[in-house]
Amino acid sequence: MEERNSADYLGTAQEAERPLMNCYVMKFERFDMPAGFVASYLKIARDEKEALSYVVKSREKSGVVVFKKGGVGRLLSISITK
Repeated sequence: MEERNSADYLGTAQEAERPLMNCYVMKFERFDMPAGFVASYLKIARDEKEALSYVVKSREKSGVVVFKKGGVGRLLSISITK
């Protein structure tokens, strides 16, 4: 079997088609905490929807969310970190 150098290995076609994982930073205002408190979550996921699914049980169009571990809040922002 031929040895491959990791520096010149590009991967298989299946690996190229698979979406990359990104690190998402989500910021929420929590209604069960003092005014001005901002909760931040870092989750690794394929897209924003998957990242939110790790933290949020349900979401309304107004931005109000119910967290999986209890509590209610409002989604402030989602961004990708590098």
